[in-house]
Amino acid sequence: MAKTSANELVKILREDLQDQHEPYLWSTNELLRYIDGGQIEFCRQGIPIFDSTSEKTLLTVRQGDADVIFDDAILHVRQAIAKYQTEVDGPYFYRTLLITTQDNALAQTPHWPRDYGASRRVESQMFSDGEPFEIYMDYDQSLMRLGRIPDRDFEIQTSVERVPWDIVNDCEVEIEVSRIHHPAILAWAAYMAFLRQDSETFDKEAASRFLGQFTDYATRSKDEKIRRHSTPGTVIYGGI
Repeated sequence: MAKTSANELVKILREDLQDQHEPYLWSTNELLRYIDGGQIEFCRQGIPIFDSTSEKTLLTVRQGDADVIFDDAILHVRQAIAKYQTEVDGPYFYRTLLITTQDNALAQTPHWPRDYGASRRVESQMFSDGEPFEIYMDYDQSLMRLGRIPDRDFEIQTSVERVPWDIVNDCEVEIEVSRIHHPAILAWAAYMAFLRQDSETFDKEAASRFLGQFTDYATRSKDEKIRRHSTPGTVIYGGI
């Protein structure tokens, strides 16, 4: 399916803003910036982009380094599969890694007291050398930490939820968010446009109206996604 260019959304946005004739009230660069923000906010508040095939979803792990940096466009890592060898020129092995946090690791070990000693015990496990089993996500925004210091190089294929990779700073940039969600992007862009502090553009009521449209659309889209992915329940009726 052909993707929409940013230029197409700029044209629609100018219609919504009644800014179709030069000299424009908003420059093209301003509108591109608002559209870019609309993509990001919809992915954060509505439906993020699911991705398991892009180049940036394949992470490289280096021997001796437990920290793995990933792109800050990634909002959530849903799955991580390690691909590694136990010997040079040997077969590849695949292992689904447990995605967790250090705090959760402590919570899963109730027989350890939740004190400094317990933390040291977890860290001791975390930083022992060996094959990968788990990754901890409660560090920096774009950093995961392996549960063991890797004793070899290997790769991790992730499945992620993300915002668009590319910044919308040119009319030829393709919009990654699906076409059916473009009304949300345009609503956010119009909201930002009417907030611009200028006597000819600032309109608090219009900004509030478009923000409401965006919020309603994002919330509804998120709810629809949850319903689509929910397992239908079985209703059992008891006899009298």
